[in-house]
Amino acid sequence: MEESRLAKLNKLRERGLVYPYKYEISHNLGELRRQYEREPQGEKVKIRGKIKRVSKQEDSFLIRLEDQGGGVEILVRTTQELKQGEDVVLEGVLTRWEGKLTLDQAFVSEGDAFDVLEVKEKYDMNPEDVEVSVAGRVITLRPMGKALFAHLQDATGRLQIYLRQDIMGEASFKDFEETIDPGDLLGVKGRLFRTNTGELTVEVKEWVLLAKSLHPLPEKWHGLKDVEVRYRQRYLDLIANEHARKVFFLRSRLISEIRRFLDAKGFLEVETPILQPIASGANAKPFITYHNYLEQNLYLRIAPELYLKRLIVGGINRVYELGKNFRNEGVDTTHNPEFTMLEFYCAYWDYKDLMVFTEELFSYLLNQLVGGLKITYQGKELDFTPPFKRYRYFELLEEKTGKDKDFFLKDVEGLRRLAKEVGVPKAETLTHAKLIDKVFD
Repeated sequence: MEESRLAKLNKLRERGLVYPYKYEISHNLGELRRQYEREPQGEKVKIRGKIKRVSKQEDSFLIRLEDQGGGVEILVRTTQELKQGEDVVLEGVLTRWEGKLTLDQAFVSEGDAFDVLEVKEKYDMNPEDVEVSVAGRVITLRPMGKALFAHLQDATGRLQIYLRQDIMGEASFKDFEETIDPGDLLGVKGRLFRTNTGELTVEVKEWVLLAKSLHPLPEKWHGLKDVEVRYRQRYLDLIANEHARKVFFLRSRLISEIRRFLDAKGFLEVETPILQPIASGANAKPFITYHNYLEQNLYLRIAPELYLKRLIVGGINRVYELGKNFRNEGVDTTHNPEFTMLEFYCAYWDYKDLMVFTEELFSYLLNQLVGGLKITYQGKELDFTPPFKRYRYFELLEEKTGKDKDFFLKDVEGLRRLAKEVGVPKAETLTHAKLIDKVFD
């Protein structure tokens, strides 16, 4: 906790100021961005204009390219060193950088080109001085004498705010400067406009402190890098890393779409017991608890399988569950003792039907969530276009190890030696089935 922040909070208490229990907003921050901005899709364009300013960055130059008619600008990122005042045609890829429409990977070109104004009108709509009320966490503060820029952030996006002493009044402006720090939650009301560089901004007329942050933001809002902190304090990860916020929203949409797909196929969603008298449905170590009334041990479920199959026996031919399972085993960034699992069962199907159904499920989810059947993961493109390749389990093992099916099923000690050779931990303690599974992994 920073002493200076605590001192500011105590000063507010002495003045009798308290946080409002409610604050009316007209829009979420991301909602405003979507309403007045069109997101580029990597379009390649040529733009003509006059170089107004050149700033050197680590390995490139940031250019403010002004429309030849003046007034309107677009940002340009390039590795070419250009001179201020030049009239140029630049070719590159449209994107957004720090909220601003930007021509990225740009280079000097020639021929027909769009004016800056033409491009800006297509992607950055004029908010026409609409009055808004918004709230969010202060992420940046940039004092500039009698004016000040800041960015607010909520779960949906980020928006710039602009404070001027002559608009707010000297007392209110001074109070803001002396009170607000990055990390504070703030509500503002004012006029929505665009700066010369095209950034959507609220010109603040009124502001109110909604909550004081007593701790500074991690690494000055540039992102939280420590993996241990990210996973143990997810709220900090959500504040500092935009990617983490996107994953949360994507996961929510994924679960909704899974339910929508299965419901449309006639499956019934159910909830089966989490406390079970027998740990069953998977080969895993369970968590054990004691039921005082029944005077017996119960287990947190390691899988819902047996109860779902009993529903099939009871006449519900298509059934599924999306729910928590618990396995008292290892922990790392990809394994958690408490995790969410989907299990579904259908009467009268065989494994070939399940293969086709899985293809349909993946195709539906990818089309709904990313708009296509190809994704990039860890730098590699993955193509989920059906039909998927079919492999037999022991054929894959033989392809990778040179050992046939009889070796894996009959030569346990030979399998144990192979497991040690490929680096399976504690191979000498594993069962026959576990050895096969770990070698396959």
